[in-house]
Amino acid sequence: MLNAISHAVNFHFPEMKICYVKAENFANEFITSLQRKSVDEFHDKYRNNIDLFLVDDIQFIAGKTQTEEEFFHTFNSLVDNGKQIVLTSDRPPKEIQSLTERLCSRFESGLLADIQSPEFETRCAIIKRKAQILDFEIDDKIVEYIAENIKTNIRQLEGITKKLQAMCKFSEQAPTMSLAQAAIKDVQTFVKPIGDVINKIVDEVSRTTGVSVDDIYSKKQTSDVNVARKMCFYIIREVTDMSFKAIGEKFKRDHSTVMYNVEKFSETLKKDSTLNYQVNDIINNVKEF
Repeated sequence: MLNAISHAVNFHFPEMKICYVKAENFANEFITSLQRKSVDEFHDKYRNNIDLFLVDDIQFIAGKTQTEEEFFHTFNSLVDNGKQIVLTSDRPPKEIQSLTERLCSRFESGLLADIQSPEFETRCAIIKRKAQILDFEIDDKIVEYIAENIKTNIRQLEGITKKLQAMCKFSEQAPTMSLAQAAIKDVQTFVKPIGDVINKIVDEVSRTTGVSVDDIYSKKQTSDVNVARKMCFYIIREVTDMSFKAIGEKFKRDHSTVMYNVEKFSETLKKDSTLNYQVNDIINNVKEF
């Protein structure tokens, strides 16, 4: 991972400068600029040298007062200068709790598009396009098999195509149905009913931590219960496409609470090798069931 001061990616085309950044990294970089007293450089980077600004997971800045204020002025500066801004989030602006009203109104002033999971034909086209880029010949029946089994995640479709190519290369054979089945094995959990996946995750966390399933879903705030609950939130985010809001609804928690717990648990994992091992073990068990 790049350091916080250089998370944005700039693409230079003959007539356009494009900058992509995750909202979380925008926030971290802004905080760093305050600490280093280099806000002018931050402003120059995001306000003066961009034609198209792409920001992923904008819901992350909700509730972060200073970051929201900074993004508000950055947004206005770019728009006033005729620049283009594209934002993505896991829900419509009006459903992003803790987002200031003025930012919400700014976001809703543009074109809103609800991007659904790709249809079968589109999934097939994505696989074929990725194979073409990789110079990898793949039979239509195998393409259709992958498209039938992976229905929601474009990155998975591309990743499986790349994985299948690597398997064929190492085994020195043409792509077969059995190789395709092996390639998608690791992500088969995604095509199971989401309720079954969540139940499996909670059961595995309960078994590992010794905290009962009832306590995980309860309002208890003891240390062991909190750790188990955070572990559930984190693993669900790792192995499913559920939004923070959807997870919160399942556990009767606010989406911002889930987001915060996932972030904190992720930080803890980096420092606790035992906990990291437990989480990886649970993820593997969930993928195999």
